[in-house]
Amino acid sequence: MASSAKKKGVPARRSGAKTSACRAAKGTRARTPAAARSGSGEAAQSDKTGPKPVAETRDVAALQSLLEENFSAEKGNDFTAGDETAPAPDAAAKTGPANRKSRIIKSLIGLALAIAVGVGPVLRILQVSSVEAVVNAQVVTLRAPIAGVVELADPSYARVGEAVASGAVLLRIENPRADQARWLDALRTYEIALDERPALAARLSYLKSVRNGLQRRLAAFASSRLQQLQSHVDEAEANVRAAEARLAAAKSERERFSELNKKGSLSDARLDQAVRNAAVAQAEVNSAAARAKTARLALAAAGAGVFVDDSYNDQPQSAQRLDEIEEKIATAQALLAGHDARIGRLKTAVGREEEWLARQRATVIGAPAKGRIWEWLTAPGEQVARGQDLLRLLDCSSAIITAAVSESVYNRLSVGMPAEFRFREGGSKLPGQVVQLTGVAAAPANLAILPSALKKESYRVTVSVPGLDSGGQCHVGRTGRVLFKGRG
Repeated sequence: MASSAKKKGVPARRSGAKTSACRAAKGTRARTPAAARSGSGEAAQSDKTGPKPVAETRDVAALQSLLEENFSAEKGNDFTAGDETAPAPDAAAKTGPANRKSRIIKSLIGLALAIAVGVGPVLRILQVSSVEAVVNAQVVTLRAPIAGVVELADPSYARVGEAVASGAVLLRIENPRADQARWLDALRTYEIALDERPALAARLSYLKSVRNGLQRRLAAFASSRLQQLQSHVDEAEANVRAAEARLAAAKSERERFSELNKKGSLSDARLDQAVRNAAVAQAEVNSAAARAKTARLALAAAGAGVFVDDSYNDQPQSAQRLDEIEEKIATAQALLAGHDARIGRLKTAVGREEEWLARQRATVIGAPAKGRIWEWLTAPGEQVARGQDLLRLLDCSSAIITAAVSESVYNRLSVGMPAEFRFREGGSKLPGQVVQLTGVAAAPANLAILPSALKKESYRVTVSVPGLDSGGQCHVGRTGRVLFKGRG
């Protein structure tokens, strides 16, 4: 047995140690009754001064159970209380490699767990990320466009946090005491313009009637004048023919008297008279031809509307009067057209003032974007002034991420850098990008959550994440973490 223990080394010593422990346990159990008997007197004496000691007996039982659990785990070294023999050397030799293999496997598993637990925090420390991040959005303040009494358009919107669709009517303001002065002035001017129009139209109608009369007179005069001039032409042409006839007779007489004078049958005085008569006849023919030409020229001019006469006027009095009436008619038409245009403008102004008055009497206030009721600043039935704040609406469509970063991380960021956001409780990563670097400067004050509320770090970054409004959810106020994917 001793030689086998020397060959096996450590297992033999371990068996010896276990045997000694078992013997110690036996001795302890064997001595326990005697010790109990010898200490009975002391225990009886101690009852007078304090509680009875029982810890020693409990410690022995606990030690025995501990030894049984520890030394019965390995198959090659199992023994019961009271055995004083060590396990066989062959059994120890068989169980040694298995124990070493088990210890190696356990060591590898422990090392893997240590790496898995430690690598994650180390990687998070090395990543460029935010210290704090919260989903944020703009707060839109709706103000009263007019003064009046506020009424709820839909009672379901009275609760804070209620979802609101874009364009939904939230409030109605009524003002029965709206100022009507502008509308009344426009209406009065429009009515005056309407009253003035009949007079202008009547004047234009009168001028047109006068023009029609002058036109008829001028037409009759022109027709008569043309006939008169035609008669003058006919008369002039007849005079020309008569003068030509007298000229022919005078020439014949002059030739006949000239022959008789040559024969000595006629005196020279009679011949000279015949020659003179022929010359006068020729002059009469020329004069009649000139008068006929003048008559034809006057007739042609009258046909063109120009009357040539010894009065030195190219138009008759009726034609001149007609020109004056035409000028007045043109002026009256222009005035009437301008007045009609003015009436049209006044009518438009009256309509515009009516719309303005309708808006001053009652108006509705709708949601400019999809969101949620953030804060009510008024109550139904309250009299509000123009420009007074009525409510604040959380614009969920403009959701962004407000993050706080350290100074070293902030100096490595730039606008447009890609980033990822993940909610604190987990979930998929949402891609985004850096849109604003405010640092320690004052951030916009129209946000639902002021960046100054992030107090772990003083440098602020704004990240746009389009996927935040997916599913119609408004995640404002939820926290998470931003991971920056680049380097500034």
